[in-house]
Amino acid sequence: MTTSERENRPDDKMDLIQLSAGYEAAMALARRSERYFKTRARIDRIRLDNPARAAFAVECMRVTCRLSQVISWYLVRKAVAAGEMSIDEAFAPNNRLGNKDVCLFRDVEVLSWLPHQLTQLLEQSMQLYRDVLHLDCVLQTQHLVMRKKHPMRRLEDSVRAGLLAN
Repeated sequence: MTTSERENRPDDKMDLIQLSAGYEAAMALARRSERYFKTRARIDRIRLDNPARAAFAVECMRVTCRLSQVISWYLVRKAVAAGEMSIDEAFAPNNRLGNKDVCLFRDVEVLSWLPHQLTQLLEQSMQLYRDVLHLDCVLQTQHLVMRKKHPMRRLEDSVRAGLLAN
């Protein structure tokens, strides 16, 4: 990869320090969540009535889903930064932030039934997921713009167009 190609990579705008900081923040929240799920959550769950217990289980899974998606996203970005994965691979649907329907869902009424510590984890994981979703959209936009503007991309498109015309 040439220096000019490297300078035009959207992921380079997000350096390893930013990636590491974001990844560490996600991992710290995952560790806090794990501690809660292994200790206090059992006590909190017992104190709830049956409908709230079901909601409690669902919302614990929602925290886990958000964190899994965010951590996976950061690992993909780190692989791109390390040269282990191409940008095009990183933007493949299975490497993007997923499960938006589950991760962005929020029911205020259900939250009112749940213990404070779980609602904090839900809010923090939601904010983290939204932040990464925004970042993913920005990087995707930059990637698409750079693909269209990059001189090699234009040359490749011209060659293809010429071959198709013949």
